Amino acid sequence: MYKCTKGFSIEKCDDDGFTIENEYVEIKEGSIWEIPEDDDFRLVGGEIRLEEIKEDCVNWLEITENDFKKYFVKIDDKIDDSDLEMDCLECALSKENACVDCCKDWDNEDED
Repeated sequence: MYKCTKGFSIEKCDDDGFTIENEYVEIKEGSIWEIPEDDDFRLVGGEIRLEEIKEDCVNWLEITENDFKKYFVKIDDKIDDSDLEMDCLECALSKENACVDCCKDWDNEDED
């Protein structure tokens, strides 16, 4: 799995892979993506295909390897969210050293 480290926009495509003029899709910082099992399939000819991890739908994008390295980092394949409230999950994932209970950054917490 991969996490988007910086939000960006890409051109929107229709179901046939053609670019829709003046329409863009926002890829949000902190969103979680994976490379599908059939990693050779491409619709628009991108070097890397990613699918967003969501319960209600599957979003996909195809980007260059350079953009992939620029905007995504590999994260653990399994995210233990058993102790997290769903409201806190995105926050905890966005901070490298976050306390799950309060989402404070451990590295910046004052020592008593």
